[in-house]
Amino acid sequence: MPTDKTRSKICRAYLECLATAPVEQVGFAEIAEGAQVSLSEVRACFSRRSDILAWYYTQVDQQVLAQIDADLAGEPVREQLFDCLMNRLDALSADSAALLALDTAACKDPVFAGTLLSLETRSMHWMLDACAAAREGIVRQVAARGLALGFVQVMRVWLQEDDEAKPRTMSELDRVLRRGENMLSRVARVEACLQPVAVKSFRLASCVAGAMAAGRRKRRRPEAAEHTA
Repeated sequence: MPTDKTRSKICRAYLECLATAPVEQVGFAEIAEGAQVSLSEVRACFSRRSDILAWYYTQVDQQVLAQIDADLAGEPVREQLFDCLMNRLDALSADSAALLALDTAACKDPVFAGTLLSLETRSMHWMLDACAAAREGIVRQVAARGLALGFVQVMRVWLQEDDEAKPRTMSELDRVLRRGENMLSRVARVEACLQPVAVKSFRLASCVAGAMAAGRRKRRRPEAAEHTA
């Protein structure tokens, strides 16, 4: 039975391989060797290399969520997200070389970029939950995807910045969050306008479905009467 300890060893080995080799050169054999486990054990834990990354993102999510500052609960959502995402970068800092390799591969391969964005979007849903930033619905979906795209841009600045204080990174994150805040306000207005239309459409569809069902019942009744006769 695979354990979290084995999964962590495999994940750590994968990241260490990525720190020294391009993504396309790191296969399961290299990962197994680095983790000092068998290929069978790797297969028992993960079916794809993207599953290893999903595990890694989950560990980062948990670390960030455990550090949420309760004192920020009354602050504007943008400030809460800023603090949350800076903590996320701190959690990622030990693996910056591996993350740079992943970003380099994503720039070359749109399919791989889509996989990484999907994982990042899943994580951003948790970051939004941590800050009570968006309810369910169109706004939340747009917020999570937009935040994921924005965070990718922030990470690229962060990966290239040597200053330990990270002024350029913080400036980019602030810009992304302000831009996202403005965009979401527009999306929220559109959603509010569309909601009455959606309700009316649902009611109309229900009426049509009811009328069609009644028509089918009427057509069946004469046939049932003839059969009885």
